[in-house]
Amino acid sequence: MAKGGVGGVRVLALCFLSLLHLAAAGRVYDVLRYGAKGNGRTDDSRAFLNAWRDVCADRDNPTLLIPSRATFLIKGLTFQGKCSSSVTVKIDGDIVAPEWFWTNEYVSLMSFHNVNRLTVVGGGEIDGKGKIWWDCFNRKEEKCTNRPNMMSFAFCNDLTLRGIALRDSPSKHLTFFASARISMSGLRISAPGDSPNTDGMLIALCKHVVVSSSTIGVGDDCVAIGSNTTNVTVSNVKCGPGHGFSIGSLGGDSSPVTVKRVHFLNSTLTNTTVGVRIKTWMSGGTGQVRNVMFKHINFTSVRKPIQIDQYYCPARNCQNRTSSLTIENVQFAHLHGSSSDELATELLCSKYHPCRGIVMRDVHFRWYGVAPAKSACFNVLSSRSYGRVLPSLNCVAG
Repeated sequence: MAKGGVGGVRVLALCFLSLLHLAAAGRVYDVLRYGAKGNGRTDDSRAFLNAWRDVCADRDNPTLLIPSRATFLIKGLTFQGKCSSSVTVKIDGDIVAPEWFWTNEYVSLMSFHNVNRLTVVGGGEIDGKGKIWWDCFNRKEEKCTNRPNMMSFAFCNDLTLRGIALRDSPSKHLTFFASARISMSGLRISAPGDSPNTDGMLIALCKHVVVSSSTIGVGDDCVAIGSNTTNVTVSNVKCGPGHGFSIGSLGGDSSPVTVKRVHFLNSTLTNTTVGVRIKTWMSGGTGQVRNVMFKHINFTSVRKPIQIDQYYCPARNCQNRTSSLTIENVQFAHLHGSSSDELATELLCSKYHPCRGIVMRDVHFRWYGVAPAKSACFNVLSSRSYGRVLPSLNCVAG
């Protein structure tokens, strides 16, 4: 074929691909066209829901657009499925919660329920205006016992979150429940280190979850894994301030629990109260936590870099029942850095169901980078250490 002919074919191919992309993108539903004001003062909730009604009914891959250069005030919205097609929510503008106590129920600023093939993207920011809620909670006032979360997803399969920013949620920033095949990347989540219960994300009853390349600094766990969650990979996440990466707490309602194949990889923890931990209630629950890996994580001034705590009981009034969860096959590998507390590694396993298969491989911490750190270890069986492990653990064979 002549050179010019090849070039023409390439141009036609590119045009065809562009047309396919436009067709795949579907119609755009701008909330401004549904009466949203975008001035940060007027309640735009009704406009968002009216736009969502049409988006969810569209059979051709529609997009709900929150446009840039505007700020939208909303409160307590539920975006309900099932929808007729895959849906994209594009958050280019900013979203804010009211600066008053707008609910006394345990709800979220934005909830997605039973929406499959959902993608949430954009460079905008969602601000939960959490300070009034934190102050009220710290004063133990009844009206703010149930603080709202920022965004929640329940029964949402094939879910993608990419590039969004969340700030100052009254309680948890992201929650995921009973969903599968979730992908998150490029998230920016922030709240003061002393803001109560402002987890970056809580993932429960979910499977096949990937979290990558995100920055989380909050007042509780950066990432928390809840009950009956499997096949989770968290990688390249910068955490701090906060309470680190946590599995648990588990077993609080005495229900059966399974958490397995959870991996935290290639991440950093800075100025957190805990680094990596597994936490179960001492007062009940059955089931197991197994096949967990914490690997290639760097710690800077972390109060307690490694913790397994099977005696969790905030009220200090729990009985140590024989039905404690079992913890098996947990690997701590290539974890390095500094501890801001002398006790850097703490493995406190159940008296009745000792931890088994704990592996320490090339794990070393210094207390503020100067003095040797210490460890505590109880009820750990059939476990091994390899390479340099400091502080050493007398219950883990070398």
